[in-house]
Amino acid sequence: MPIQKGEGHYVTKTTGLTEAKVREIRQKYATPCPHCHRPPSMKELAALYGVSSVSIHNIIHRHSWKHVE
Repeated sequence: MPIQKGEGHYVTKTTGLTEAKVREIRQKYATPCPHCHRPPSMKELAALYGVSSVSIHNIIHRHSWKHVE
């Protein structure tokens, strides 16, 4: 059985993440906030998207959602 990727994967069904949200997470993490001049922490992003900080870490470091640019 091939490994499923993307929005049809089981992770999406439990977290509600989409490829668009994954791109947004990566973009937000790479961009400093105009007010505090630092990017949001993984913990802050996790709270914002309703997932664990481990999920955010895996997305940012491309351990998961590797196929999304």
